[in-house]
Amino acid sequence: MMFLNTIKLTFNNANLILKVLFYHLICTIFVCGLTVAVCYPLIVHLSGAGFFSDVLGIAQSSVFNFQIDQILNVVAEVIEKLVSIVSSDVGTYLPYAIIAIAMVFVLGEFLSGLAEIPTRECIYGYMGSWSRLGFMGCFVKNLGRSIRYSLAKLLVVLPFDLLFVASLGGLLYVFRLGTMWTMFIPFFMVLDILLFLSLRIMFFGGWTCSSIVKNKKVFEGLGSGFRSYLKAFGKVFSNALSIVLLVIAANVFSVMLTASVGLALTLPFSLLCVETFCMVAYFYTNGLRFYVDKNNIVSPRKIEDFESINTLKDII
Repeated sequence: MMFLNTIKLTFNNANLILKVLFYHLICTIFVCGLTVAVCYPLIVHLSGAGFFSDVLGIAQSSVFNFQIDQILNVVAEVIEKLVSIVSSDVGTYLPYAIIAIAMVFVLGEFLSGLAEIPTRECIYGYMGSWSRLGFMGCFVKNLGRSIRYSLAKLLVVLPFDLLFVASLGGLLYVFRLGTMWTMFIPFFMVLDILLFLSLRIMFFGGWTCSSIVKNKKVFEGLGSGFRSYLKAFGKVFSNALSIVLLVIAANVFSVMLTASVGLALTLPFSLLCVETFCMVAYFYTNGLRFYVDKNNIVSPRKIEDFESINTLKDII
């Protein structure tokens, strides 16, 4: 039911999809523009070396060809070409490359984190009282708290994300070596994505939920949210796997069937689906009733059903 209620609530809050898309589109344009401005010498050098035209040609040739092994080869070729161009003059271009990567990961993660509390508060308004809250109103009202949360997220979640990227990079390196393990790498890569994203939800998904529902402070919310999910670890993690698999499949089919045009809808839908699942899982693990729609209210098991005897022994 956790999975089905997440899907229902995501579609019932579909009005947020365009708002999420618009916000992240503005952030992407801002980060890309600032990166180009700061790293302009590197961008000019890459353009002169034909890097962008090569990337465009590779992307056009592989739009309708969604075979994982070929995609991995394409990604590896792009990375190798980038490294080759930068290494042609390390002293000049390596600092710009480091700055560009830092801006994409750090600034991009920070700006993305600012939208998390407003999005979940809109979902919380619907689930808690069947009300429609304005995204911009929630964004402005929670801006100070969102900034504190996003900065804390950089300290806590960013290392986890970098470990994930490093694991994908390691698998890609093994794939390019052409060893006996090459044929298994696509499987391990998909498994890596599923496990890391599901664990990311499990460890950090309840963070802002606790801050919104129980008004916890930033780092208090991290511990409180994780403890809530831990009460029903198996159920939350298995449903998180299902949600991650669903959003991956939706985006893959979007690329295959619409020449990537559909990503404009499936990507914000994926973000909204994950945010909704985090709220649903938090409500479930805390025994909180919530609206699925106007005529249906879900009543999860009470919180006492998740607690151990040792936890409840002092309750009178």
